[in-house]
Amino acid sequence: GSRKRKMMANVSPHIVPLEIALRIERAIERGERFTAYLLVPMWPEGPPDSIAVQEILCWQWHTLELMYKRIAAALARCPHRNTQGLVPTDYLAVYTLGNRERADSGSGAGERTADKFRYWCVVRRQPIYVHSKLLIVDDAVVVIGSANINERSLAGTRDTEIALIGFQPRLGGLLRGQPLRGGGEVARFRRSLWAEHLGSATLDASLEGEPEKVETMRAVRAIAERSWNEYCASGSPTQDISAHLLPYPIVIQADGSMKTRTTTGTFPDTNASIRGKDAGHVPNILTT
Repeated sequence: GSRKRKMMANVSPHIVPLEIALRIERAIERGERFTAYLLVPMWPEGPPDSIAVQEILCWQWHTLELMYKRIAAALARCPHRNTQGLVPTDYLAVYTLGNRERADSGSGAGERTADKFRYWCVVRRQPIYVHSKLLIVDDAVVVIGSANINERSLAGTRDTEIALIGFQPRLGGLLRGQPLRGGGEVARFRRSLWAEHLGSATLDASLEGEPEKVETMRAVRAIAERSWNEYCASGSPTQDISAHLLPYPIVIQADGSMKTRTTTGTFPDTNASIRGKDAGHVPNILTT
């Protein structure tokens, strides 16, 4: 029943999100830098207000809040001088992608207001669905595959998955504790993705080469925040969005707890809850 499902909300057969949080905790305890940038779709495939999608969003909310609360707790109990003034989002950043274009002359923007024309004729905004399964580590390792971070992909008894792994240890990663920033294909691939997602927004070259730095995390976040304001601005846009990178519509408190970024608690242009909802009667095999 529902009570059992709530008890299971804190238990996951796979521990990828927990491993990320634990690695950040270890870095905090040692006064080191370790950061993770997560890019997810604004909502899973399907109508965002459907029962199945809302339940997936509910699991996602609990997972992210678990990660952020662990990071916040580590910062609170380990007042290392290298962590003074830092907050959970200086270690873990969650983003999504979206697009908004200016109205071309003769497009009829603002004239055709039927629901099916709303996105591209009035507000002219739309999420960009993130379907890629990609991991890049230290500009040295890249994993491109078909597996999602969910039980369906990682159980080993359900879906069949495949992945390509690239490894260039001499062109990225660490050597005697110092970061290596070479010109390898992995590093170039990561930078090309950043350029694509950041669009016309500028990021200092020194920061682009060191994504683990606090300054880089905050600079990227500032770009995403500006894009979010452009994405959510009222009226018909007069210019294209400056960057496709958007903050995922959650706000992280100092203690790691989360709240929705929108006052309505819903995704822009929808009635779908960002927090999601546990339906209580949908089998876990359909949503995990």
